[in-house]
Amino acid sequence: MFGRDPEEFWELLADCQRVEFCVGVRKASEWPGADYVISADVQLIHKLLSKIEHWKYNRVRSATKGDGEDECGAWVGDGGEDNGVRIPHLLSDLHWAKAPGRYARQDDPGADWERICRRAQKVYQTPSRHEDNRALAATGSIKVNPVVELMLATTFRARPFGVPEAGTSAIQRRCPLFFAFRPNDPQPPSCCGGSWLVTADESTSPGIYCERDDRRWHYSPCDQDHDAAFLFYGNKRPSGLVEVACGGFSARATELMAKHLDRITSRLGSPQYFGPELMLGLYVIEFTRRRAARDCEESHNELDWDFKVVPVGKAAIQRRLETRRSLQGMGKRKGRQEPSRRSTKRVAAGAQGSSWLHVCGTCASLLSCGWQAGSMPHVGRPHSKE
Repeated sequence: MFGRDPEEFWELLADCQRVEFCVGVRKASEWPGADYVISADVQLIHKLLSKIEHWKYNRVRSATKGDGEDECGAWVGDGGEDNGVRIPHLLSDLHWAKAPGRYARQDDPGADWERICRRAQKVYQTPSRHEDNRALAATGSIKVNPVVELMLATTFRARPFGVPEAGTSAIQRRCPLFFAFRPNDPQPPSCCGGSWLVTADESTSPGIYCERDDRRWHYSPCDQDHDAAFLFYGNKRPSGLVEVACGGFSARATELMAKHLDRITSRLGSPQYFGPELMLGLYVIEFTRRRAARDCEESHNELDWDFKVVPVGKAAIQRRLETRRSLQGMGKRKGRQEPSRRSTKRVAAGAQGSSWLHVCGTCASLLSCGWQAGSMPHVGRPHSKE
């Protein structure tokens, strides 16, 4: 169904009775007790919400052949309450996820990092409390919204908030999408972000990278005349949960994405992966300024920018997801038990050999989602007393 029409992306969301939105927030140091959000993230949420409502309305109106509507547009048909059709109301809510600190670094994410991880986990699990058709849409990149990190890590069975070993090659990365941070960016621990892609000894130019079918990584730069954004969606069929993550590498790219969203979604094409339990699409959107004028360096006018949709390679996604399914199948055949709330689990033997790891309460619940014990946010940092 999804592959017939690129705009089925909106149908997928319009089918949901409830959509939970998530945005990253930071504390305003000049206003104690106050938080702030990036305006571009709010614009993108508004665009998503209005478009979903638009699709719901048009679908019902088309079904009734547009016979009429009342003054409020709430009923369509011949105008009578008895034979009119009620437009289904979209239940929605807005959640905030605490963003990493402005000076967060992968080896020192900050004193409140554990609290950030716990809050992100709580928000990520919110849609599971509703039994009806539901969706979770997170805006912003991993630099501002840690829920995006959880979405990508869960999908590709990567270490959430974990940094790959220094010897990890690009092709060994669990996620086929990579955010190369700028020197002044927040740089939280991430399975799909950092300052290097190939080797730790070589810095990587800032921007978004994605793996193509030939196993080479395509680079979408972020500079004065270029910018990049991403769009991820997944339909987890057993649970009926739809997940969407989208945003720009910069606030400028997020704003451009909001303004171009209709045209962007019309060019997505078919999702790259169809499976019995998951349907998935993952794309990078490249923005290029039409004229490089020095006096409009901060221009966000969509008329000044062209865009191109770059799909992440189908083979790159399939290779990772099929490996994930194989590992899950092996785990079921071996009859592994779910970990208790507080327990000590043995980490599978790897490049560094076998070791023991204490799993605290914060991380134990993540294990039930299929993450390995050695993939918890606290790895490489001292545990709390919990």
